[in-house]
Amino acid sequence: MAKEEVKVADVLSTENIEDVIKNGAVVTAEIAEAAAKKVAEAKKEQLTRELISIVNKADYTHKRMVLSMKKTKKEANIKVEYLKKYTALVEDLKSGNATLSTTEFQKQATEAKNIAVKALRENDKWYEETCDALDNQYPEARYSWRYDDAIVGR
Repeated sequence: MAKEEVKVADVLSTENIEDVIKNGAVVTAEIAEAAAKKVAEAKKEQLTRELISIVNKADYTHKRMVLSMKKTKKEANIKVEYLKKYTALVEDLKSGNATLSTTEFQKQATEAKNIAVKALRENDKWYEETCDALDNQYPEARYSWRYDDAIVGR
């Protein structure tokens, strides 16, 4: 079907205006093929963006979870060390041949606790600073990445 060329004189004539309008909305095979290519390309771009987002989110989630586990392990080690010191002090006091007075026991127990609390605070500070650095590497890491989606725990 050969398309007729429309001349300016024809466009201005009232007799052909319906044909001009009707022919202006005709979809040719060439147009349909170009549209199909653009639709396929748009779908490909959308899937590519989704895949990039998923890969980034998975990488972020992995790193954040490892940091969380490392923090928890450090906390456990700090608490175990504190408990060892505290238990040794109690056992020394309960043994009957105590080398500590109750006053000295309280002083050393408080000192051991303060050391543990300081170490726990330093661990929390390390964790927060490291998580902030990680978040800065992934600007798209929003609240939902951490709390609504794949991160377990804090």
